Amino acid sequence: MSDILRNLSYIVVILGIPTFFLDQYEGRQRQNKLNTLEYVNRFHDPHLIRQRFALLRPWLDRDLNKLLAAGASRRTLQDLVLADVTASAEKGREADMRAALFDVVDFYDSLSVCLQVSLCSSDLAESYFGDYATRFFCLYEGYIKKVRTEQSIPSFGLRLEEFSNSIKACYEETRGHNVADPDHENALSSSWQGAGSSPLRDR
Repeated sequence: MSDILRNLSYIVVILGIPTFFLDQYEGRQRQNKLNTLEYVNRFHDPHLIRQRFALLRPWLDRDLNKLLAAGASRRTLQDLVLADVTASAEKGREADMRAALFDVVDFYDSLSVCLQVSLCSSDLAESYFGDYATRFFCLYEGYIKKVRTEQSIPSFGLRLEEFSNSIKACYEETRGHNVADPDHENALSSSWQGAGSSPLRDR
């Protein structure tokens, strides 16, 4: 009788092990989604909304599709962005786009760390933040890389760049042209198409 009970207890333990690990896995998944939703809340924090609007403001009177249709190259857009950032710095603290750029980069750096240590949901993060990350990095890539070089901050925006590229590359290779050529007018990724006057449109 004791042998039967002992064998039954072994069976119960063996059957319980998969259930235990399944519960642990599902618990981690739920917590990862909750952690990611915290970043959603941060993304819509009034301060970050103001900073994102500061980056959107220069584009409200422009039509990106018309710029592309007119043959605006990658370099043309990068020069336009750098001119916007430089001009904003001369208009006073409230209009300075540099602080907004640093805040958005910092947000994505933090989110990327959460993803790298498996504390956030990659599916949820990519679904919610991916489109904006790609548009933001592709638009401000020149300035971000300028900061890396001129300010000796080689890691600035690297996590954002990796996250953005995992969603969609900024530039696509087209037949007969080098994707790395900044003057090639057709090298812009399809991620820009349909952006209209708002390349940094919100969800």
